[in-house]
Amino acid sequence: MKSFLGREAELKNLEDCYKSNNSHIVCIYGRRRIGKSSLIEEFIARGNKPCYKFEGLENIKTPGQVQNFISALAEQSGKDYISSLQMYKWEQVLTYFTNEFIKNRKSKSKLVIVLDELQ
Repeated sequence: MKSFLGREAELKNLEDCYKSNNSHIVCIYGRRRIGKSSLIEEFIARGNKPCYKFEGLENIKTPGQVQNFISALAEQSGKDYISSLQMYKWEQVLTYFTNEFIKNRKSKSKLVIVLDELQ
């Protein structure tokens, strides 16, 4: 396994959560430009983990963030029809995501969901 400078302990913590029998919510926070997103990318790359990644938009209100989430979901899933869904609240889109992409998954392997740059 290649070294990821200064972050082996954090990567091990993420791997331990991923390999456990339980689901986890892991919050990674800190100052800007210290490698949080790189840490997440490295974690996902190790073992080629199934993942959906969503990145928040700066200075955009909730409806715009939700539409960005929907667009990213359509692109990453290859299901273009999702782009036409009319949702404006996080509860709506996260419920849809849970029902369509988590509960109905054919694979029972763990799924990594990354919400990056949320403020």
